[in-house]
Amino acid sequence: MPKFKNPIFSDLYQTDCFVEPEVLEEILALGQRAVSDIEAMLDDTMNSYEEYSESLEWYQTFFATHAIFLLYELDAQTSLDKMLEVVIQDAEFHEFWYGDSVYEDLPQVLIKLGRNQTHKLMEFIEDVQTPLYNRDFASVALSQIALQYPENRTKVIDFYQAHLQHFIDNAEQLHELYPFDEEAEEEGDIPYEEYLGLLVLSLQKMGAHELAELIHECYRLELIDVETGGIEDDLDFTETKLYMPEDIFEKYQYYKNGEYGESSPYNPLNQEANKIKVEAKALETFKAVAENEEDEDWVKEQQKMKLIVKKKRSDHF
Repeated sequence: MPKFKNPIFSDLYQTDCFVEPEVLEEILALGQRAVSDIEAMLDDTMNSYEEYSESLEWYQTFFATHAIFLLYELDAQTSLDKMLEVVIQDAEFHEFWYGDSVYEDLPQVLIKLGRNQTHKLMEFIEDVQTPLYNRDFASVALSQIALQYPENRTKVIDFYQAHLQHFIDNAEQLHELYPFDEEAEEEGDIPYEEYLGLLVLSLQKMGAHELAELIHECYRLELIDVETGGIEDDLDFTETKLYMPEDIFEKYQYYKNGEYGESSPYNPLNQEANKIKVEAKALETFKAVAENEEDEDWVKEQQKMKLIVKKKRSDHF
């Protein structure tokens, strides 16, 4: 556990998703004085990931979610760089700490903290050392910033014009510029066709009609994965999607009433919780056996799971 300046964070660090409103109110009352402790929690997720991924149960990982929820609620714009450190971690890291909600929660925080620092998001997206999987988080956020904060729209459109033009101008070299091999797949990266498919979805939700011609050219050059971005005939820039998340109290109430509510098997207070843990352990054992035996059915199941993950990612925002 990190050494916290504010004692309440020692309790929060060890608390699952059932955080009482009074605790949240006390932390939020600290204002920017809470930020260093929140960032310390995020540092802990990164610095101790290898250890924690082997030792922590799923219900002991919620401090990572507490941290990003609090940064969002405090509008801690000075923490954008720290959030980008989290975003650039690989897919296994994101899955361990945030699960499927990573595709919603990380962009959501980037939108709020990055609305006055769009240049940092643009630099992140343009960094050739950054895998496309990670760039998409920043791209979703940037497109939503243009929609939610219209004063940014012109420069975001200009950025995406250049970004799309880059792929068009280098169409014949994209496989060399963005190689996607077995190693990249194991690390959770995505091929450029899927990245462009996700980008097309984001730009439609932004209502970026100014980019329609460039997007049509990407389709003509067959640069876009239609399973992700849809077919060209379905392009529609009129149905914008303005994503406005709940406040932090609503988020935790959702956990209490919904996914992790009293009747949910994922509730650590539920009598069935131990059964879930046993089943999870059995699944881990099955995975290990299947991997060692190169079980064909297991391989097929993994391929199905990759398609499901792709769909979940494209469904967000």
